[in-house]
Amino acid sequence: DNLFEIWNIPLCAYGLNYRDVVRASADAAGLKPEIREVVRRSGHRTLRASFADARMPMDRQDTYVQAIEAIGALVERATPTFICIDIPPEASYAQVRGYLEQLEAAGALSYETCEERIPGSFDDAPDTEATEDGR
Repeated sequence: DNLFEIWNIPLCAYGLNYRDVVRASADAAGLKPEIREVVRRSGHRTLRASFADARMPMDRQDTYVQAIEAIGALVERATPTFICIDIPPEASYAQVRGYLEQLEAAGALSYETCEERIPGSFDDAPDTEATEDGR
């Protein structure tokens, strides 16, 4: 039934999390499948953060990452300054967010939650292509 389990922390999608089961299909033969819906939620939650200063030493960043992991979250680096954070159901989402809020207030990083922004979409903003009436 075109069911897939997500086995990484979603890098840029909203409303998707590690271990969610999704239904995906292609629009035409030869095209890659696109996620159409979430069939089963895993209970995991996703956050993303960017370190404010690209020149921040990696060992200082690692201190922050290790503190996040000590709370029970998993961190994947997307770039040297951009991280994705998976919070499993047994870890404290509020505690991870509280720590990130402290770091954000100190100017070390900025972060975002990754809940669904647009019902039925995995994007953060409406599609800007022209509609049928040209608007």
